[in-house]
Amino acid sequence: SDWPFFKLLKKGQPSRDTPVDYKGDKKKADAMVAWVATETGAFFGLKGQIKEFDTLARKLAKGAAASALKTTAADARKLLASVSESDKPHAEYYIKVFEKLAEKADYVAAESKRLKKMVEDKGVTKDKKDGFQAKLNALASFSALA
Repeated sequence: SDWPFFKLLKKGQPSRDTPVDYKGDKKKADAMVAWVATETGAFFGLKGQIKEFDTLARKLAKGAAASALKTTAADARKLLASVSESDKPHAEYYIKVFEKLAEKADYVAAESKRLKKMVEDKGVTKDKKDGFQAKLNALASFSALA
């Protein structure tokens, strides 16, 4: 067995016999928190996440029309002016994701998979890994679309 193991029991779940298993890196708190955020919709404010943009992303439903995604991207662009300089790159990433989703419905799943590989790659520098993890954290805001 793979100790320790973590299971999530969701409120309103039909049975306590069907918890959600955590399969990510057990040595990285950010990865675990991102998983909880993805599974529950809770906002933790991890690096790369911005509350206002997170709220916009969570309002989108799976299969949202391209027009709704473009409208949300436009709303996000309006918020960009109110974001601190240090958060601007993260805000711009949210906008990029909204725009990509309008073109490709499975963008979040594909991008998450790609970024996870980069974070796990031993040849990638720590700074680059931190940047990829920040993007993964932002993608957790789009969990309803994955």
